[in-house]
Amino acid sequence: MRSIFYHISRLPTVLSAFFDETDRAFQKFTHHIEAPLQHTDAVKLPPLCATIKEGTRLHPFIEITMPRVSPSRSGRLINGVHVPLSYRVGINALINQRGRSVFGADADIFQPRR
Repeated sequence: MRSIFYHISRLPTVLSAFFDETDRAFQKFTHHIEAPLQHTDAVKLPPLCATIKEGTRLHPFIEITMPRVSPSRSGRLINGVHVPLSYRVGINALINQRGRSVFGADADIFQPRR
């Protein structure tokens, strides 16, 4: 949550847009939303969801390697390196979530509308 608040507070246009959209969403769903906000209500708020997803993309809260096991009988060739059968390989979530081939040249920039 800290990273999300950090990013929206340092970008005035994002902060303003976030509050405007969230205020409109709360007005729209006022008769359905109760405090504290429940997950079933939160998923109805696209700007809130987009902000949370973008914040956790840039700063993943899980530091695991997302392991996979080499499945074929002869192993796999990954980036020119032979990975033997049943060998565990993984990639850090932080590296995975900042891939320019997926998220574009601005992959390191907080963009909730991505």
